Amino acid sequence: MNERRKARRITFETSALVQVDGSEPFAAEVETENISLKGLFLKTDKLIPVNTDCSVEIGLQGTTSNMRFTVEGKICRHDPSGLGIAFTRLNVDNYTHISNLVNLQASQKQE
Repeated sequence: MNERRKARRITFETSALVQVDGSEPFAAEVETENISLKGLFLKTDKLIPVNTDCSVEIGLQGTTSNMRFTVEGKICRHDPSGLGIAFTRLNVDNYTHISNLVNLQASQKQE
């Protein structure tokens, strides 16, 4: 497969909750397969139409603390194992959290 994506992404397994605009959130937990500053891929059997706006609440767990933050996105693709979400808006804090996560994971792979 020809990889066209430019953003560095990492494998990142955690919980996430997806809410589609205009409807009740679905309470299914999904795992992020990978994440970058451009978006993420969720392993799920839910079928949400491409171009649907959504919000994703992402959980981060550390050894001493837990944190959750929400990003705005749009469904951009499907495949048999899940769906891709492109971020449409990241505030400064969310950008910093994801950037730090990606950079930390990348530095650990180089060690």
